[in-house]
Amino acid sequence: EKMIQFLTAQKKAELRMAEFANFVKNPMPVRNKRKIVQVVDVNEVPDYDAFGTMRNEWCLKKHHFKWRRRNLRSAHKRKMDALKKKDKASKGK
Repeated sequence: EKMIQFLTAQKKAELRMAEFANFVKNPMPVRNKRKIVQVVDVNEVPDYDAFGTMRNEWCLKKHHFKWRRRNLRSAHKRKMDALKKKDKASKGK
């Protein structure tokens, strides 16, 4: 039901925006969207923890760059340590 409400609200918003198309310099583009809804039997639907999945995706999005910077820093540190070790070894000869 929520998906149907969302789709009808989206359609209404598009129609409301189209009312002002005369006042916009460029005409509003019409894009054929793929249909994203399909009717299936309830017993075919797997048990799906939508909230947990969405929350996990949100966490991944939120921390992605933090984790990436951490990985870059640690890789740089390992590289510098390897260079120091190499320099120390070459000085010892």
